[in-house]
Amino acid sequence: MKAVDTLIRLAKSEVDAAQRALSDLLKIEETIDQALIDLADEVQNEAAFAANNPDINRNFAAYSRRMADKKALLQEQRDGLQPMIAQAREKLAECFEEQKKYEITLERQREEEQREADKREQQELDEIALRANQPTRR
Repeated sequence: MKAVDTLIRLAKSEVDAAQRALSDLLKIEETIDQALIDLADEVQNEAAFAANNPDINRNFAAYSRRMADKKALLQEQRDGLQPMIAQAREKLAECFEEQKKYEITLERQREEEQREADKREQQELDEIALRANQPTRR
């Protein structure tokens, strides 16, 4: 049973590592998503400002192109992250499945040990009952 306990501890540490890896990737994705939102807000604010200011309006097209390029780069980074997130999720699922296998094995071992202990106890009780029912010899 000690071997299975050790395997469970190792599996738990692998699950924890997989969870951290996935969490890190999801934080990066969240950062990119927030950058995309911030960029869209900035472009919207600049468009409103440029609409009311003719001197800035002339340069807004160039600014808009640069921001579109920046948005495309952020979106490309986000898209490139998706396969890594999917792979991290698969790894986490595999690690968790492995951990569950060991936990089920341990539970089965404990149940078997309990059955054996119950069986021994019942045999002892049966033996005591047989001795108590035997006539005593004098």
